[in-house]
Amino acid sequence: MASGAAVERRGQDRTEARPANFVLRPDCLGYEVSGEDRRKECELVIGFDFGTSTSKIVVQALEVARFVARRIGADDGGADWLWPSELHVDGAGVCTLDGSSTSRRHRGIKLRLMEAASRPDDAEGRGDVQAVVAAYLGLTLRAARSRILEVHADVLGSFERLHWSVNMGIPSGSSEDSDLERSILESNIENLFRGAIVAGWQLSLCSTEIRLADARRALQQTGSTDSQGQGEGTPVEIEVFPEVIGGAYGYAHSDFRRDGLHLVVDVGASTVDACLFRFRIADDRENWPLFEARVEQLGVAELHKRRVEALGKLQAGSLRNFDPLDGTAQVPQMPWAAGAAPTSVAEADDRTTKELHRLVGGLIAEARKPNGRDPNALEFKAGGEIPIVLMGGGSRADFYLKALRQWEKVLVGLLSGHRGIRMFPAVVPDDLNPGSRDDGHRLAVAFGLSHSAPNLPTHTPPSAIPNVPTLVPVRHQRDFVDKDQV
Repeated sequence: MASGAAVERRGQDRTEARPANFVLRPDCLGYEVSGEDRRKECELVIGFDFGTSTSKIVVQALEVARFVARRIGADDGGADWLWPSELHVDGAGVCTLDGSSTSRRHRGIKLRLMEAASRPDDAEGRGDVQAVVAAYLGLTLRAARSRILEVHADVLGSFERLHWSVNMGIPSGSSEDSDLERSILESNIENLFRGAIVAGWQLSLCSTEIRLADARRALQQTGSTDSQGQGEGTPVEIEVFPEVIGGAYGYAHSDFRRDGLHLVVDVGASTVDACLFRFRIADDRENWPLFEARVEQLGVAELHKRRVEALGKLQAGSLRNFDPLDGTAQVPQMPWAAGAAPTSVAEADDRTTKELHRLVGGLIAEARKPNGRDPNALEFKAGGEIPIVLMGGGSRADFYLKALRQWEKVLVGLLSGHRGIRMFPAVVPDDLNPGSRDDGHRLAVAFGLSHSAPNLPTHTPPSAIPNVPTLVPVRHQRDFVDKDQV
């Protein structure tokens, strides 16, 4: 995908380029810069990929430039575009992104919010974790927005007014089976995440410290802790979209794109989010029905946990020092030769592989069964091929690539004359590759979501898609000729 906008490549500070009369307003919403050459308004869209281990943020100044939001003073080998998804709270309830030894560290907060969605009767517990997430989002939005405004003042300072909007990704599926259960959980997840990002934006507008109590009040002001609206006085448009929609956006606008059924697999720190949907254009607009979507706790952190447990206390050694929730940590080399893993580890890997096969294979089985979601798809027929779009920080790990290739053999064995799978990476513009390690694919969701919400594909959740009758070929028989007609 060709690059087409200016992007800060190494996070260097360009504040020396800002006008001499530059003033950053306390609310971080715009500039007060005098001059005759200023343009009226610039629309800025924040694409926020809220991950289990780290968050990624891409900001598009529409028709002007796009930027990767980078942390100030980060010392993590150049990965200053990864924002750790954790919150520190001290004894007084004051929240920070970088805490002290005396503060309480909240990690895995996205997973906790997802789990809270399945507990509708635990209003207090849901409110507590939603407040933690809202405080984290508020601090992160404030820091990222301020950084963008400061570093790119030479570009953005030429506008009289900046108009912000926010698109945040949410999990695409659920672990429930019935359409009713899935519909309820989908609604709960959307409401909890929407309420958190709306409250987070409100919190981000204040210049003072943020406390958990402030986050709870902000959630109440949005309507409730399950707010579906943006809250009175919210100065921006805020939307939530399935993460796979954002992640597949770059692929859909690349030379790789083809219309038809696709399997999208998002391998994260804690979960694997798999979704089966169709790329298509309806009424001159992208419309992607999500036929099947499932989320299972089979991500990099879960795989590592299983391996360490399989090795036991004496053999795990340095593997225990690897923190899979640290997005900048390098995966340690396994202390054994290829193909020579201890039996216990091989068994743990085999169990995880089988669960991955059930996850992706289950989507296909549900879709192609008689009267299923899409039983007549050409991709299931002889000569067909199932494209897979891979995204997420763990999508290039050998374990997951190997597991998908093993599943392909099963698929070809079940579908007569089938050609198997074809894997595609999530595509982002060349200028969004943040460093020498070719990590651009980790920005795929944030990049897709940084486009204006009305221009993002419309979609239908799995629970709202009716089943399609299986086409049964009609056999035409000649009329019976009896002996009197001979």
